[in-house]
Amino acid sequence: MDFRERYDMTERASKEAKNTNASVEMDANDVKSSETASSVLDSAFAEYPVEYSGKRSYHSHVDVFDGTSISGWVIQCDKPDTDIELELIVDSSKRFTIAATVYRPDLAAKFNTAGRHGFRYPTPAILLDGKPHDTKLLIKGTALTVRNAPNMFLAPTNPVYDGVIEEPSGRKVSGTVTLTSDEITPVLVLLVNGQPMATAFADTAVAGRQWRSIGVELRRFDFNLPESALDGEEYSIDIKIANTNTSVKGCPFKFTAVKSDQSAQESSKKNEALERLLAKLATV
Repeated sequence: MDFRERYDMTERASKEAKNTNASVEMDANDVKSSETASSVLDSAFAEYPVEYSGKRSYHSHVDVFDGTSISGWVIQCDKPDTDIELELIVDSSKRFTIAATVYRPDLAAKFNTAGRHGFRYPTPAILLDGKPHDTKLLIKGTALTVRNAPNMFLAPTNPVYDGVIEEPSGRKVSGTVTLTSDEITPVLVLLVNGQPMATAFADTAVAGRQWRSIGVELRRFDFNLPESALDGEEYSIDIKIANTNTSVKGCPFKFTAVKSDQSAQESSKKNEALERLLAKLATV
């Protein structure tokens, strides 16, 4: 029985349950049929209660919500292969859109669907400042909260073993880092002049390189510097391990980037305009 058939059976069971309150005589076969449907309802959805928003209904669950990532899954019951987006709201003001379209083979098997119901998102830098924050993780376009999502989040601390920054190149800052276990994917926070600007997973293993004696692989990270830091001015760049006050080796450092192409073009246009003005004045 596929997911849609189970859902339809649930709807029928719900309607039959409502009919039991009506002043209608039910014979033995009707009672038996209703009990069977209710039993199917309990077994099919007891683990994942249905949430309703208008005519749409959903199952959802947050598997992980920590200082590294936010992950889980959501599925629309009546249209199980619909792509869904979530909205993370922090302190009632900051909003982040999370696509729930990651393939999950376990969900494909459980619900007999295409399986594109998962989500995985690096924990935003705003949540990694060591302070408590109000959080809501909603199914976008509804008022439904994803099940098991916290209403308040305070980032825990994770021990860091090693990390090093490479020489900045153009607009990119890269490096390697590792935590205590290969099962933990390190998350880095980019700070510009002390302000958190971005987060990134260090999820690419560096072939043949491990951290000293514990045998844990080094993971690579890359950050593209924000456009605002590419104006030719000097900035303080820092990269910290999420949930800690620990910077990777070589940070913080002072960095002056070459102006971005857009800024260079604007500067060139201003210089050309100034030259034309000076030439015009010279002829007066």
